[in-house]
Amino acid sequence: MPCRVLVIGCGAADPYPHKGLKPWVDRVIEIAGWDRVMWGSEYPIIHWRNELLSGCGDWLGALLGDVSEDQLARFETLNAQREMFDVAPPPREDVAIPSWVNELWDRSFTVPLFERGELELPMDVYAKLHHKYIERLKDDPELIFGHFVRDLLSEALS
Repeated sequence: MPCRVLVIGCGAADPYPHKGLKPWVDRVIEIAGWDRVMWGSEYPIIHWRNELLSGCGDWLGALLGDVSEDQLARFETLNAQREMFDVAPPPREDVAIPSWVNELWDRSFTVPLFERGELELPMDVYAKLHHKYIERLKDDPELIFGHFVRDLLSEALS
């Protein structure tokens, strides 16, 4: 089955908007077309870098500079809507997860927070912290994760 959707990933060494990726992104769009590219995030990793989900979608426009509203709409929402939500899901079937999957998962992994990994938390601690952060985002969608952590620590230490 041919690939119906092509996803552009970001793996650049230069800072946002990662100008080094422009030739590659231009070529992907040239080959695939605007109807086959869509935006995705590195959620929840974006929070580790103190980014907001609302700002992540601006990347392609910042990189290319000459993107129309229609092209951005296709990239940011319309293609995903068409390919994932406007079609019937495949038939449901139970799938057994092989035991080796759990054996390969490193449960001692720590989550490096903030731009340079200034704070590392065990996954179970991070999971609780991130859950609380997501709850707070409902009331304050512009709250940066680092500020949330700072405020939480300030409250706990006062």
